[in-house]
Amino acid sequence: MLITGLVVGTLTARARAQTELARERERSTSALYAMARELSAARDRDDVVTAATRHVGVTFAGDAAVLLPRSRASCSPSRAWATGWWRRSEGVRTLFRRGKGS
Repeated sequence: MLITGLVVGTLTARARAQTELARERERSTSALYAMARELSAARDRDDVVTAATRHVGVTFAGDAAVLLPRSRASCSPSRAWATGWWRRSEGVRTLFRRGKGS
């Protein structure tokens, strides 16, 4: 009886783990599909940047940013997120004030 209980318990744990893995794969596939759909509908660079930063932020549960090259030696924040979280971030504002990003 003890062996039967151990076998059933082990099989149940494996089934639960496989169910959770399948759910995680479904969420990942759904997120990738949504991002691909939005990126394919993008009409210009700002649309692409907006879609990409939104989906990366949601996927990684944080803020995302895209810096675009302005010249060979500098980069600047994209207009698509210029009004976003970076304006509240002292570290990012300092970086751009010092000229490293401008």
